[in-house]
Amino acid sequence: MLLLGSSIFWGTSYNAQDVVSAKLQERLDPTRASLCVRNYAQPAYVGANKLAELEEALPELQPVVVVWEVWTNEPDGYTVIDGAAYNLARGAVDAEGYPVSIPGLPASVHHFLFRTSEFWEYAHLAMSTYDATLYEAVWRAHLSGRMARAKQAIDAVGARWVLVLMPPLDRPFA
Repeated sequence: MLLLGSSIFWGTSYNAQDVVSAKLQERLDPTRASLCVRNYAQPAYVGANKLAELEEALPELQPVVVVWEVWTNEPDGYTVIDGAAYNLARGAVDAEGYPVSIPGLPASVHHFLFRTSEFWEYAHLAMSTYDATLYEAVWRAHLSGRMARAKQAIDAVGARWVLVLMPPLDRPFA
């Protein structure tokens, strides 16, 4: 079994024996004589990261089951600006990937301030506009692109694909 996910599957803030992969391993092989579960989850992983891990691991592992965590940031991507990674997939960005600035302010000034002023950076990230239409398009592209590719790769090795839908962390799992 191959697990792909973000910090939820990785087990942020949990002891190693309490994370989902350890619990699954214990149920599948209580003696721990063989390794049944491989956890390739990492904090901040999005669909692109999971697909890359999947394509690299599938030929070697040949898992029977692939468990894929789906969370609200699944289709997102990261824009690297001056060495820092920003998840800007949900908001409006300019042609160079920066959050959209105050109308009329030259992009070069906005980009300079974004890179050099923590206040400017915070203000723009906190007040960036959420674009529901853009986010729907991001999800559609993710489903028809990365997720379709993942399904093809999983089907090619004859594995079963299980999607685990995770709610936003501020809501109870029930």
